[in-house]
Amino acid sequence: MGEGVRRPIVFFLPDLRGGGAEKAVVRIIRALSARGIGSELLLLNAEGVYFGELPEPFPITSLNAGNLKFYPNYLLVFPRLVSFLRKREIGVIISNLSHLNVILLL
Repeated sequence: MGEGVRRPIVFFLPDLRGGGAEKAVVRIIRALSARGIGSELLLLNAEGVYFGELPEPFPITSLNAGNLKFYPNYLLVFPRLVSFLRKREIGVIISNLSHLNVILLL
């Protein structure tokens, strides 16, 4: 990227169905956007109630993970996550849920 161009901050969440982590991330995204700082959402599944609270237009990528009810099944999205990371120039990726943190550490 050119000098002076910031790489985006990517927030990694399961979805936007609700909960404290999701609500906090949406608030952070809105604050960053108001300051002209680019950010994106990386979701396991693009569903939830908080989509209407995001600035428009807003970049969202879904890994289309399907129904992941059991913790070990989250590892099934690992190849999709690796592919996303290899294709992008990301400044920072932030995850604040333990099972997603484990996937990122791998």
